[in-house]
Amino acid sequence: MKTMLMAVALLLGAVPGVAQAQTIPGPQVGQAAPEIAAKGLNGQPISLADYKGKVLVLNFWATWCPPCRAETPDMIGSYRKLHGKNVEFLGIDSTEKAPIIRSFIAAKQYPVTVGIDNEKQTAQAYDVRGIPTTYVIDGNGIVRARFVDIITPGQLASFVNAAKAGHNGVIASAVQTKIDATLNPSQFVYPADHDGVLRTVKAATDAINRSNALLGQADPAKGEAVDYLKMRAEQAALEATATAALANVASSDGDRSVLYRIQGDLATNSENWGDAATAYKKAIALNPKDGDSIGGLAFAYYEQKNWRDEIATYQQLNALAPDPDTYVSIAKAYVQLKDYPNAVANDRKAVELTEAAYAKKKDKESTINAAYTWLYLGRAYSEAGDAANAHIAFSNTMKYGQQLPRKGVDYTKYTEEAQEADVALGLNMNGKTTVSLAPWTGADLPGSLSSTVKYRLVVASRPGSTVQLAATGLSKGWIASFCSDKICSPMQRTVSIPASGVKIFEFQLIPNDPHAAAHTKVQVRATSGAGNAVTGTVVASR
Repeated sequence: MKTMLMAVALLLGAVPGVAQAQTIPGPQVGQAAPEIAAKGLNGQPISLADYKGKVLVLNFWATWCPPCRAETPDMIGSYRKLHGKNVEFLGIDSTEKAPIIRSFIAAKQYPVTVGIDNEKQTAQAYDVRGIPTTYVIDGNGIVRARFVDIITPGQLASFVNAAKAGHNGVIASAVQTKIDATLNPSQFVYPADHDGVLRTVKAATDAINRSNALLGQADPAKGEAVDYLKMRAEQAALEATATAALANVASSDGDRSVLYRIQGDLATNSENWGDAATAYKKAIALNPKDGDSIGGLAFAYYEQKNWRDEIATYQQLNALAPDPDTYVSIAKAYVQLKDYPNAVANDRKAVELTEAAYAKKKDKESTINAAYTWLYLGRAYSEAGDAANAHIAFSNTMKYGQQLPRKGVDYTKYTEEAQEADVALGLNMNGKTTVSLAPWTGADLPGSLSSTVKYRLVVASRPGSTVQLAATGLSKGWIASFCSDKICSPMQRTVSIPASGVKIFEFQLIPNDPHAAAHTKVQVRATSGAGNAVTGTVVASR
């Protein structure tokens, strides 16, 4: 801690109220890009040298990441517009295995090459602390843009054009100007007296909170791009000034508690995780109920991959107020330790809390929370190799997801993610045939019919195998249609499974008789040499 304070003092040069720019860790725009050490979905190595002489759009993402999924349609559109002889795209997933990625790619018809970074070498080299994060690298291997958040087609195109010309990309918007003004250090001049310093420290921390709120409210789709890294640097500068000023006047435990928490925040912004942990522990020693410092300490342990201390710290937070998010965080840490029974147990506690809240009040928030916890319980079971319970958990995720407004992002997230995860269970089982049925969430496929009840049918099996599909249990007057590849087949379909191991259909239920029953049930059965499978029963109404 003393070393950090010395560095701050040297940085400030003993000029009260002056905050100098801080450099946020990671590859800097205008400097050489780090090496890429990833493998393709089929195990082939991927390196930066593969893209020499071309502009590379390097997108860090994951299928479980809601903003990444929201970004996907625009990324597909940007690929189709920008990809060519001199521009390449590469997606890097550092948290998932090939089956779930293949399921996502098949479901979304995602054209971008994807590399798996399970050792996280590439994510660490590029200092990826949040996703989606996009880099644009020119043909000489120089970073020309670094963007954290959903990137719009216009912003990405401007970065690519700048890289082609050998220039750095620019992030500019009205909201960024407002953030810059909010964090302008000239507003925070520290007096010599104790009370004046505390007032100025509070003003600075309030400004940091306002800038975070502006970031949270910004909508890139509306041209409200934020330079997240610049904002972090501006925040760190204010934190550095505040800690230096407060250290000179802190005279009570309350003063020191605030000082240590801000020092922890500064170290977190600068990614000095050991210093962050030291500062937060000092703050907690003075105020054991300081939830912000406890959460900050848990995050520092997470970044240090100190899973056991992370667990203990989150348990301390849960002792103050049990929370589903905290139980899920504990479960994630147990997964890292490969302690799957404890991971499942904590995810089950999260489910119990959200189920109890849902039973009391069946509103949108409680529905989302229930879907969220069931999804993570399914992932824990999946990691444990318990496919049967994972399937039940993912089915419950879809059940809650389908109760959400159909045009909302949460409806899409929980129905799609749960289905893809369910399909991935089959891909993990040595090519065993699996089928999954969920409400359709995307645009109609070519050849589909309008004004019908539509579902997304996902079939997974060994690449090259033949699978026979049949709809069963329909009420009189209803027909089912399997649509893909510009062909719709009534009631049954024979399909050859592609190299990805996954085939997607738009499955339609159509009342084709004026006297058809008002409702129908249906299941889809799959028969192949790799085994038979059946979907759950769905109910449709005309």
